[in-house]
Amino acid sequence: MADFERQLFWIEKGKQIGYSVLDGYLSSEIAIQKHEGYYKVYFEKRDLEPVNYFDEGLIEEDSRRFTAIRDAVNWIEQKGYTLGQFAPLKGQKIFNPDFY
Repeated sequence: MADFERQLFWIEKGKQIGYSVLDGYLSSEIAIQKHEGYYKVYFEKRDLEPVNYFDEGLIEEDSRRFTAIRDAVNWIEQKGYTLGQFAPLKGQKIFNPDFY
């Protein structure tokens, strides 16, 4: 695990930190938050040009709950992101930790 001291500090304080990227018509969001003793991670990828009105454009959605921060960071890296990309989220969060 690389040195992400600042991000680890935020996580341990219970802040939700995450990263969003827009690549053409694809949107990806990933976030982590320590909540109720677990490290909860959420990932979502969407096509912003849905085929029709009923299509939400959701390509992939995944959420995980880990007891160890190392396992959570490894999962994030398997998705192609690094914790160094993550920053605290102000205002609207990427996910509600009570639901995941």
